[in-house]
Amino acid sequence: MKTLKFLALFTGMITLIMVAGCKKDEDTSDENKMPAYEAKTIEIPDAMAQSSNVGAQETKSYISMINGMASFGSMLTPPAKSTANKHLKDSGTETYSWEVNEGTSNYTVTLNVTETASVISWECILNGIMEGITFNNFTYIRAEEYKDGTGSRFTLYDWETSGINMDLSTQVQLNGITVFTLEMPEKMIVSLNIKADGSGTMEFKDWINGQYITTFESEWDATGHGEFWEYDDGNLIDHGVW
Repeated sequence: MKTLKFLALFTGMITLIMVAGCKKDEDTSDENKMPAYEAKTIEIPDAMAQSSNVGAQETKSYISMINGMASFGSMLTPPAKSTANKHLKDSGTETYSWEVNEGTSNYTVTLNVTETASVISWECILNGIMEGITFNNFTYIRAEEYKDGTGSRFTLYDWETSGINMDLSTQVQLNGITVFTLEMPEKMIVSLNIKADGSGTMEFKDWINGQYITTFESEWDATGHGEFWEYDDGNLIDHGVW
């Protein structure tokens, strides 16, 4: 199974985000209160969390990866000492900026928050040097949430290519199922359908020979007991229940 490879890539991105998000004044103030990005997360059922079955562990790892995206929200909250260039309380765009100077890291974070009647969006821009990486007006993060709670999107960009590094979308369907889709372009796609009772399904697609191919699937009930299937070149190579 290929979980470790993608978890290593994900952990590297988490580390850089946490560096950027934590090296700031964490205090809040009424002046800089603004709509907060609230990432949806998935509760891991007990039977899955406690199982040593490889399929359960694989599924849990990818759920944890999606839940880890919530930590990225730290970059979308301005510290109390940031400069508010513009305040629009109900609609329009608010722009905040703050400087970080610690050790070899010297950079400016600019956060644009735009609100319309139905959507709130965030854009995080970096300028300067962070952990040895030079940024020049680099859009690091874009995110958006529908005010009615029916969906959201979070996109993290690659500082080397400026292309999309990771993209997570959520959609709450009319039947109550929440669909999570996490994509690392030309690497992998993880899709989860989570019902209100905590049961769900997962499909993992790997980038193979220029296309996405399903290599792992699983499903589980509300208690977390489930079943998995693993494929290689379209052929079933492993199957089990937990």
